[in-house]
Amino acid sequence: MKCVFWLLLSKACFASAPEIPFAFEPSATPGTFVARGLPGAITLHQSGFSLATSNSRVEIHWVRAAHPSVEAQERLPGLANSFVGNDPAAWRIRSPRYARVVFRGTYRGIDVVYYEKQAALECDFVIAPLTDPARIGFEVAGGRIATNGDLVIGGVRWKRPILLQGERRIPGGFVRHGRDRFGFKVGPYDHNRELVIDPGLIFSTYVGGSRNELARGLAVDSQGNVYIAGITSSIDLPVKSALQSAFAGSTAHPFTGDAFVAKFSPAGDVLYLTYLGGKGDDFASAIAVDSDGNAYITGSTNSTDFPVTKGAVQTKFSGFANNDLARFGDVFVAKLNPAGDRLLYSTYFGGSHNDVGLGIQVDAAGGVYVTGATASADFPTTAGAYQTKFGGQGGQDNLPCCAAPAFEAGDAFIFKLDPMHSKIVYSTFLGGTLDDGAFALALNEAGEAYVAGYTLSRNFPTTLGAFQRKFGGVESRTPDFHRGDGFLAKLNADGTTIAFSTYFGGEGDEWIAGIALDKSGAIYLTGASSSAAGFPVTPSALQTHYAGYTKLPADIEILFGNAFVAKMNPTGSALEYCTFLGGSHNDSGLAVAVDGGGNAYITGFTESPDFPVTHDAAQPKFGGTSSQEPYVLFGDAFFSIINVDGTRLLYSTFLGGRGDDIGWNVAMDPSGNVYVTGGTASADFPVKGQAFQGTFGGFQETLYFFRGDAFLSKFSR
Repeated sequence: MKCVFWLLLSKACFASAPEIPFAFEPSATPGTFVARGLPGAITLHQSGFSLATSNSRVEIHWVRAAHPSVEAQERLPGLANSFVGNDPAAWRIRSPRYARVVFRGTYRGIDVVYYEKQAALECDFVIAPLTDPARIGFEVAGGRIATNGDLVIGGVRWKRPILLQGERRIPGGFVRHGRDRFGFKVGPYDHNRELVIDPGLIFSTYVGGSRNELARGLAVDSQGNVYIAGITSSIDLPVKSALQSAFAGSTAHPFTGDAFVAKFSPAGDVLYLTYLGGKGDDFASAIAVDSDGNAYITGSTNSTDFPVTKGAVQTKFSGFANNDLARFGDVFVAKLNPAGDRLLYSTYFGGSHNDVGLGIQVDAAGGVYVTGATASADFPTTAGAYQTKFGGQGGQDNLPCCAAPAFEAGDAFIFKLDPMHSKIVYSTFLGGTLDDGAFALALNEAGEAYVAGYTLSRNFPTTLGAFQRKFGGVESRTPDFHRGDGFLAKLNADGTTIAFSTYFGGEGDEWIAGIALDKSGAIYLTGASSSAAGFPVTPSALQTHYAGYTKLPADIEILFGNAFVAKMNPTGSALEYCTFLGGSHNDSGLAVAVDGGGNAYITGFTESPDFPVTHDAAQPKFGGTSSQEPYVLFGDAFFSIINVDGTRLLYSTFLGGRGDDIGWNVAMDPSGNVYVTGGTASADFPVKGQAFQGTFGGFQETLYFFRGDAFLSKFSR
């Protein structure tokens, strides 16, 4: 358990804020930092902090504090020079810049964390289990507690701390212990659960040119840098430090072109942004990053000149013959260096029909795992793999316009490349006689792969003792793109057997679009369900009843239903919880992450104005669906947090403007901040902070698919 107290020093207290970027910089005194870009002059030290405004100076001193260690986190781009005073020993030359400073062990079991939020200083107390908050005390001359609970110190106002546990606000505030001595009072709370600060939106930025972009891939490295990958049809993408600086792709269709890959610092500065593709159609759908900061990307390409490297496992394009309107071509796997300007490895992977990579992971040794869907009976498999023969494809309706399905997945697949990327360790099909597609991939420390997606096959391979061994059904109200049931499977480390495999669904359509593992091996799932009956919600779940469309409007052709979130035990035999999450229209979860306490973080899309949000939402009201019709409306992206047992919503917010917005992926950095990426067609998308791109780039009209810009948003924990 940890307890976090929110203490805000408001910008309104100060005369003016300097127009310089925020950063903490080490001062000449060891263990001391100064804050640049915040109102007033702020210095952090081991026994407290000080603030100087235009007309006052305030010293905060921790009473009976220990001698904490100091850790600067989230290094920012650039270096700083300071030549204050006449003593050269006090000058600072080429100083590093940081977004957070942590004083560990200010009191036994209590850390103090400083960072910037909304142009003000925040000071959090992080309290270890079984640690008494009453240990915290501080001295400040001339302080008084105002009637609203703020601590007023001359011309400076220290905001009353806000304590939240889930949605429940815990009573508490400042308390006086003597003439100039203060501490905190804390009301009753559950000591077995986290008491955390409510999340806040730190920054949000567009990423796009004058045509269309969408980001689906998202990863965070150990330094807190953020990587996104997706698709672009814009010839004017704002590239930086690029492997490929010019657009090379096809423009025959409004949403074809090149893949793109971008890397951002923790503060939201772009470190590189590059195209990746050939003369055909290429898109990136997933990204992973290793401990050295190399980025691994997968997706699909029908470019015969896609850039491949010497020694690749497949150097030539195999084809995209197909029975549907899609023309994905082959899977690709590419590896970029940390600067984004060099291709370390790249290969095709596929057969003579459509193949698409939709998930990628990298293990500690550098082994690369990829999953997706293939319609190729000649997709490359390895001897001894779990399923070496193609199961089949079909089960989708023909579109009235075109006498063909939009997309027929074929079979799911999983393959692994060795750490040198020169050999296929294993490659296997996973599927039955109709369409099966894998959308999500997770990996445990033993190198066992978990894959999830959807299946229309009534003979999809399930295992003895699995949670659901019988096919649930297909949604009869959807005239376009059926999904049947979700599936979840776990492969052993060499890809020869399946530890477990299960259906997941009711009488309508389901898909599993996101998967995550916690430290105990429990499996977290998210997706969508249109099943008003037969869906396996648990009795005490947050939302036990389906709330979505019961009849589709005339201009909507896919019934997604409601989003869902589920937690399955490590053996795939039982649910720990399963809940709907949605309103009266279409909603879908698309990605899930999990923190150390077992809370689930979900993003996706909702076109429901009554989607459940919490009182502390960054955006409490629905933005709109005005720009992406007919046939499919996405509405707003959403970001939600569900507690460890699936019974309560800890946080939930809309994220979007008047156009359509979709959250495709979510990830957490080492400091607990949360990132969401996806696509937006909204010129009024909520841009915030020092945005890399503050204005909407534009779009080109397209049918059946998304248009507009990619986006990246960061929420504090």
